[in-house]
Amino acid sequence: MRFSSSQVAAQPNPEITLYMVQLRASQINGCSVCVDIHSRELEHAGESSERIHTVAAWREAPYFSDDERAALALAEALTRIADRSDP
Repeated sequence: MRFSSSQVAAQPNPEITLYMVQLRASQINGCSVCVDIHSRELEHAGESSERIHTVAAWREAPYFSDDERAALALAEALTRIADRSDP
């Protein structure tokens, strides 16, 4: 079951989405300092622990809107571009 955007938040919040994107890129890059910073930014912005803790598994987690999923997919693609033999 996935939640619609309106169920996740009354209005889209680009600041939250940016923090999620930064957190996901930090997780991929293995930067513990950055993961800590962006997790705390999300907490400070009022994000739920469920959403913060499942950013790494956003494809399987039901907590993200379609817009957030698109942003996270783009972040992963760009972060991993150098992992390909032909970026």
